Amino acid sequence: MTSNKSLKDRLIQTAMNLFAQKSYNEVTVDEIIHAAGTSKGGFYYYFKSKEELLLYWLPHIEELYVNWYENSDKSLPADQQLVNFCRYSFRTTECETSPAMLSEIYSAQLKISHKERLIHVQRNLYVILADIARIGQERGELSREDSYKTISRILVTAIRGSMYEWCLSNGASSLEESGIKIIKHLVSSFKPKSDV
Repeated sequence: MTSNKSLKDRLIQTAMNLFAQKSYNEVTVDEIIHAAGTSKGGFYYYFKSKEELLLYWLPHIEELYVNWYENSDKSLPADQQLVNFCRYSFRTTECETSPAMLSEIYSAQLKISHKERLIHVQRNLYVILADIARIGQERGELSREDSYKTISRILVTAIRGSMYEWCLSNGASSLEESGIKIIKHLVSSFKPKSDV
């Protein structure tokens, strides 16, 4: 017998695979149910709608971020760590989604009632960037002109902006290549003035 947790995970993974193969709008709840080998009752026990499934992409990505950070080289200078993490974020998004799917994810996020959880400073995206910036400031590698939390918020805004542009251009250029140019400029502005 399949456990409830594995059924929920299977529905999420099945839906993400289908969204990646076809456009989000073309995939029906019935297709997800059939591909996951479950029933409508099984689907609606966990999810109110197909749209709600998109919100589960975020925890999956956040888990990848944590795994990356735990295995990253923390002896590198903070500016290089920030660039490396942002590069990983862009690369992961490009590999895990399409511009069309990411557009749908953003759209779903804008429609949910509790948007504050998407911009909460305890999200792994913010926490990792803030941790790198905090340590960089303690080691004198980054300026203290902005707090490490402010640095984190600025970088998250730049990451989101780069992803939004990627969606608007329908992936006309590499997200990693275009996004990292912006990040490098930003990160250089966080270094102590004597180092710039």
